[in-house]
Amino acid sequence: VINGKLVNDRREIANAFNQYFVSIAINMNKNANIDTDGIQILPLHDNSKYLDKRIEESIYMHPCTPQEIYDLIHELKNDKASDIPVNVLKKCSDILSVYLDRFINSFMTQGIFPDLLKIGQISPVYKKGNSQ
Repeated sequence: VINGKLVNDRREIANAFNQYFVSIAINMNKNANIDTDGIQILPLHDNSKYLDKRIEESIYMHPCTPQEIYDLIHELKNDKASDIPVNVLKKCSDILSVYLDRFINSFMTQGIFPDLLKIGQISPVYKKGNSQ
């Protein structure tokens, strides 16, 4: 029912819905407080009553340091398979740890982990016994 008359045309119904929802914003803007720059000033509401109490044992990840990364690189075992030989990583760890620190902390603060780093290569490694 639009303006007191029954309507069956879907396009006319859709246009009526659109007009209704567009008019809501227009009417709200008419009644809003506007400052001299044309920016709407809304009162701030206290939303704290909707929040749970703070949990002291919640997870917080401190930013990593270059020293932490350096130490982790040196804990790697030399005989493990990798795209980059572990001994090369260890020899470059002074420089690598600084840049890895910046990247990792940036990923954590932005909450974004690059898709390229989400890809892993899994290869079976024959250890002993029957290889079949």
